[in-house]
Amino acid sequence: MSIRLAGLTRCGLSLLATSLLTVSSALAEPIYTVTDMGISSDSLLDSGDSSRDVTTQRRITLDPSGKIKIGTWERPGEYEGPLPDSLNPGASGVDAVATSREGKNAAGWGFDKDGARAGFADIDGHAMATGNLPNQTWSQALGVNEKGQVVGMSGSAGSNTQAFLYTPEEGIKGLGKAEVGSAAYAINNSGQLVGELAKGSSGPTTARAFTSFSNGPLVDLNRLVDPTLGYTLTRAMDINNLGQIAAFGLDSLDVMHALLLTPKVSVDANSLVAAASGADDTSTATPIPAAVLTPSLHVELGSPLTVPEPSVLALFGLVTAGLAVRRGIGRRRSL
Repeated sequence: MSIRLAGLTRCGLSLLATSLLTVSSALAEPIYTVTDMGISSDSLLDSGDSSRDVTTQRRITLDPSGKIKIGTWERPGEYEGPLPDSLNPGASGVDAVATSREGKNAAGWGFDKDGARAGFADIDGHAMATGNLPNQTWSQALGVNEKGQVVGMSGSAGSNTQAFLYTPEEGIKGLGKAEVGSAAYAINNSGQLVGELAKGSSGPTTARAFTSFSNGPLVDLNRLVDPTLGYTLTRAMDINNLGQIAAFGLDSLDVMHALLLTPKVSVDANSLVAAASGADDTSTATPIPAAVLTPSLHVELGSPLTVPEPSVLALFGLVTAGLAVRRGIGRRRSL
């Protein structure tokens, strides 16, 4: 892309430079640090993951201390606990799956009378179906916390999937916009959830990792980390009660990595929105003691790799050079 400078006045160039500096300043204080845990595919398919069908995805799980592990959605494994009367334990030789366990609670999917996947929750020994979102025909519960909040996704043939939040008190509700594909993969005891939000068609090059609270909007995680690291966060898979997030992300060479995001401040719904918009003066975030965020990290994914990318300040350098050229032209005209 070329930028024409000849038609800009000195005032216009100065305003553009100031604008770029303002953008740089807004992004200068990300609320998450990023630790590269190594190169790792996010797909079980040789050709890469072209859908959000979780059975084709690799999964990152994160323990309370910050250790991450790569697995699949068929873990913790087959579910043998109580199921709602409306669900069957298996269909076509496939068993019900528990995708998440937290304390006495579990979540996963079984099958309805038509053989479609149907999300369920086992909250303190009481089984319940999450149900489907309006106009959708299937659902999968993918994450649960100790408070009984359940997240997942619901969809139907020929339509986008949509992330959902389920509670026994309020039932199922969609997150984000129905016309934009999304999936919620995990939720911690603070009600902070993480997942994947589509940008256009599905696929790793268009997906964006998001985080949210049960009462807030979906926030692109890419707006909450240092952009000069060069990562595009595509899928946030898990979050622990320290607020650390396990995610997949592409580097500037389109190589997929497993990443650990650690909050630099206490995070709530207000601070997420404030940081994403650059309105730091409205943030209620408070620093977290360093000792709390020094977990033991272990993952067998090879050596960490960070590929830096040019920052916004590089653009400012271009504008500065253009201003110098403009001044030179002015001098020649005055001779």
